[in-house]
Amino acid sequence: MKDYKLFLFFLPLLMQNSSCKSSFNDSSAKVVTDGDYLPSKDAPEHSCAIFYFSKDKNKEYKKLENLCTGDFIAKRKFLTSAICEEGMSNKSFARFIHCEKIKQTIRIFPKDEKVDMHPDFKGDDFEVNGSSINTNDVAIIWTPSDFKGELVELKFDSTSKILKSSECQVWGYGLNNQDTFGKILGISLKIPPKAIIDEAPTVTWNSNTIPISGDAGAGILCYHEKKRVRVGTVTEFGEIASRLISRFEKLSNNSKWVSSIIKRKQYVDKKHPLKYKKYRHNKTKFL
Repeated sequence: MKDYKLFLFFLPLLMQNSSCKSSFNDSSAKVVTDGDYLPSKDAPEHSCAIFYFSKDKNKEYKKLENLCTGDFIAKRKFLTSAICEEGMSNKSFARFIHCEKIKQTIRIFPKDEKVDMHPDFKGDDFEVNGSSINTNDVAIIWTPSDFKGELVELKFDSTSKILKSSECQVWGYGLNNQDTFGKILGISLKIPPKAIIDEAPTVTWNSNTIPISGDAGAGILCYHEKKRVRVGTVTEFGEIASRLISRFEKLSNNSKWVSSIIKRKQYVDKKHPLKYKKYRHNKTKFL
């Protein structure tokens, strides 16, 4: 509770209005559209924001560099997007994982940093046929203390079938609005039965702003056997023909790697080069 109150104290200092987007050339952008906002009481406990801080002029970790979302898959393992971790492992950043539903904040300072990034993730600048495609865009952060809420259930098989036949939603943080910044927001997804769910499906937003601009790393959650299960990962957002979109990847693409990290008891740094690349200190980018 002490860490949560500290987060609330710093919240006014975090307010930023910038965001980051890229351009996509993707004819499948109309596959999925967003539906209605969901009541906050239905938010899952395991969906949390991750704030990345660098030191300010007073050498305190108060300068917000980035904001993403993720899910706790174990008491000390947090699944998010690898794109959020690019350039963040050079001992210059602190991570605050803030779980709004249960009012818990876990602080990770550089000395406690333990991050696994998928070995086949090629980074934000990787392109196929002129389109940015972040396949294998998953990372797992090991936390120094236990998460106290309900863990997400992962679903690695039959994901395309579940996506087409179930009620699906995404919960994330980061709407650039003073009233909702740092608050979890849920949006339902409309997935047509005939949709082609390929390696990188996209959601076309029915508005001229990204409803959840810090949703990279968030889970695509669908109801399966009366439970919400995570079947995908939001990777990034961009623009096609003046329409804003978010891209997501099926969790089944990364099943072996994610399962291996869950089973691992001791952290071993695999030295993924993109973890240590130079971070671009431009405006705050909410992925």
